Amino acid sequence: MQTPFPQDRDLDFNGESSDEEDEENVIDKKQNSESEESSDEDEEDEDELELLREYAKIKKEREEEQRSRELEKVEELKKRQQEEVLTGNPLLNEDF
Repeated sequence: MQTPFPQDRDLDFNGESSDEEDEENVIDKKQNSESEESSDEDEEDEDELELLREYAKIKKEREEEQRSRELEKVEELKKRQQEEVLTGNPLLNEDF
């Protein structure tokens, strides 16, 4: 316990030096700030992982949409080719 008088700040009421207490307080404060920093880093890491998961999810959805569009184009092309084959051959055309 420290004295309330400024001139006696280095001595506690027992007459002993309070440097050890000050050092302990500084160490405690550093440990608390380090644990806060590490928890901040943990939160940042978790946020980064969540963002990466979201990015991967969006990327996968876009790839699936692209594949779907490509399949629709291929199906439409096959359908047109089939129609051209059927209408391009006069023997298969019933108009004659």
